[in-house]
Amino acid sequence: MRPGIDLGLLAERLCQSMLHVGVGVSHVTPGGEQVPELRIGILLHGVAQRNPSNTMLDRSDAFRAARGAIAKWDGKIHEDDTRLAHLLSVARGEFGRRGFEATTMRDIAGASDMSTGTVYRLLGSKDELLLTLMSSYSDKVGTAWDSVVRASSSPLSKLDALMWVAINVLDRFSDEVRITLAWMRQSPPSTPSSLILGVSHPTQLRHVKELLSSGTRTGEIHLDGGTADIRARCVLEAIWGAGAPVHAAGVRAAQALARDTVLRGAVVPR
Repeated sequence: MRPGIDLGLLAERLCQSMLHVGVGVSHVTPGGEQVPELRIGILLHGVAQRNPSNTMLDRSDAFRAARGAIAKWDGKIHEDDTRLAHLLSVARGEFGRRGFEATTMRDIAGASDMSTGTVYRLLGSKDELLLTLMSSYSDKVGTAWDSVVRASSSPLSKLDALMWVAINVLDRFSDEVRITLAWMRQSPPSTPSSLILGVSHPTQLRHVKELLSSGTRTGEIHLDGGTADIRARCVLEAIWGAGAPVHAAGVRAAQALARDTVLRGAVVPR
């Protein structure tokens, strides 16, 4: 194994990748049977043809774009109405803890120490409330993703910066992530992903596919097996999975693990 890698975090990451092996890939997806081997291969052997240094990655335009977009997440919602801001914060926590379907407006009113009538007047219906919460979240995530993709950097640097975005999303928007995952479980397969995820999954998949294609042509990225679509799906899972250790170990440890697996590979080549 690569020296200095946290074996506990690595074991957890490998297990989570396998437990979530069906996310984004249906059993009827052509080539889907190759996904487990590809996902483990990405974490153990990485996608970089030559190991990039942390200094090089930190100095990339893509990483600077990611940091700039993340810094803008600190702006508060509805600063001119503290009651509304408080209600949105309470609702976010209740939806994340109970799930959207199980949470009532009465629950939100009780948790916020306000009357149910006041909650309805300020927030509207429960569906309108969810749309308000998730639209703000989706806009922030989508802006950060687009900023990285448009940056003047190599494909590998962009993959690294996208993982930094994902790590910070899991750290800063854990309630919204739980709401999204619950929504995905409850939505029928025919529901457009853009209605569930806010940031279009097909768009993300296309961007990753383009980065892999470009990086392969320049000799910067090496990833064998499966179709171009399957490889992109597996790398997209690796990007969003980079944030998995964040609550146990923090953003920096999650970033170190992501770079030492997805980019460099946890196993030192012989």
